[in-house]
Amino acid sequence: VGARWIDGVESYLPKYVVPGGASYDLGEALGCNLAGDQIVGYNVFNAPGGPAWHFNGVTNTVEVLPNLAQFGTQDALALGVSADGSTAVGTSGGSPLARTAIIWINGVGQNLKTYIESKGGTIGSFTQLGTANDITSDGRTIVGWGFGPGQPPGWIVHFPADCVGDLNSDGSVGAEDLAQLLGAWGGRGPADLSGNGTVGPEDLALLLGAWGSCPG
Repeated sequence: VGARWIDGVESYLPKYVVPGGASYDLGEALGCNLAGDQIVGYNVFNAPGGPAWHFNGVTNTVEVLPNLAQFGTQDALALGVSADGSTAVGTSGGSPLARTAIIWINGVGQNLKTYIESKGGTIGSFTQLGTANDITSDGRTIVGWGFGPGQPPGWIVHFPADCVGDLNSDGSVGAEDLAQLLGAWGGRGPADLSGNGTVGPEDLALLLGAWGSCPG
């Protein structure tokens, strides 16, 4: 049964309760955010649909994270979750050779490859991403590995901010974002706004050009 330890004291996670009153024990906890109040894991005992699960410690509620439809009732594995719990990542159940990376946004899951393509990105010549192991607090960087044919052995995916230059996701582009970009200068990551593989002058120009409140 899924459990957590707070200051060394163990407690079981709440059951998943469905409308009508039936309840199910949660299986293994496999990932959590830095605050420890968003936890994800694998297997809801005896529940239909092969779900992974997400426990929200702020609201003390549990939601199931369904497997991709083509994998049926083989339990999905949720392995990482963003700081606010809105985004979780993991993989489909079944053989590691045939697993497919999943992203769940507000409890709705889809193939991570499909999601990347919907955002205008690509995974190149690879057919699938295998397993998504973890996600950063802001939900914009995901890491994972592949094991089967057509899968990269290790990978990192970066999603740009919805508002270009808003690196801290506070709804505007300002001094904190500039400091984050300069701190990442010459490296990689979310501050690579141009997507050319290195944080540098092009990214600085994009950030300064977006200075101020984000549209909308």
